[in-house]
Amino acid sequence: MQAQYMIIFAGALLGVLALAYFIRRAFLRTLARATADYRDRNHALSSDLARTAERCQSLAAQATEHQAQQQQLKAQPFTVDDQQTLIRMAQALELATKTFKALKAEDAHAKAAALIPQARELAYRVFHTATAGAALNADSLDTRLIEWLNTHGSFWAEPENSTVTFPHEAETEGYPHLRDALREAYERHQQRQAADWPWGDVA
Repeated sequence: MQAQYMIIFAGALLGVLALAYFIRRAFLRTLARATADYRDRNHALSSDLARTAERCQSLAAQATEHQAQQQQLKAQPFTVDDQQTLIRMAQALELATKTFKALKAEDAHAKAAALIPQARELAYRVFHTATAGAALNADSLDTRLIEWLNTHGSFWAEPENSTVTFPHEAETEGYPHLRDALREAYERHQQRQAADWPWGDVA
């Protein structure tokens, strides 16, 4: 009987050891797969972060360049009159080419003909720069509204509440925003000024 018990005990012990071995093996495989997945996700996340950082740097560089361009446009020295001058220069060059051609001055004719497209291109660039700069330098609508309110409105300061009034024939239904009422008053004032302008006195 003892021999049988020993055999049963040994078999059970071997079974437990085999079960522990397979459990450990399965656990290590699962851990290896989880580690690999984590490594892959970490690598992908690092790549995404690197691309995001590069994108942020690119956007920052573009914003800086755009701001520099705006500053250049605001400080640009060209006007539409300069563009008109360049157009007249191109027209003068066209006349010069005809004159040089009639005089059979081939070198002068070639040089003048080569300068014509350059003058036209320069005139186009000056016009674009001048108009863009004028748009940036122009006052916004809100600025014009505040200036108009400062000129035509009234202001009373009180300890708790201040009052601002301005000439305006208001609609009875009201306005969704104060800016709408102020803009309407400003536009009506501009229309009245245009209607009262003495056009007949203009030669």
